[in-house]
Amino acid sequence: MTTAPTLSWKLWRPATNGRFLPPLEIPEQGTSLEGIERELIELALKQAGGNQTQAARLLGISRDTLRYRIKKFELGRDSRSKNGDSGSGDDENQPITGALNA
Repeated sequence: MTTAPTLSWKLWRPATNGRFLPPLEIPEQGTSLEGIERELIELALKQAGGNQTQAARLLGISRDTLRYRIKKFELGRDSRSKNGDSGSGDDENQPITGALNA
């Protein structure tokens, strides 16, 4: 049985724009760029306590871009239904904890 390789996010290196990048290697079997993007979005939302504006700032993207990607990956759907929100209106500060790993 082959175990899936894990990505190490521990040793971050500075990028030219003042942000930091993790040292990564792509496994020989390949990887999913969308999967990595989803994991980073979930991590940023968790770190920001579900605040989309703060999570977008952590990722270096606009809040609108983050909201597009949340919708694309269907993140946060569980938390809206748990909070009794029908999904309408501005949910910028609503926690997105329903889709995060514990």
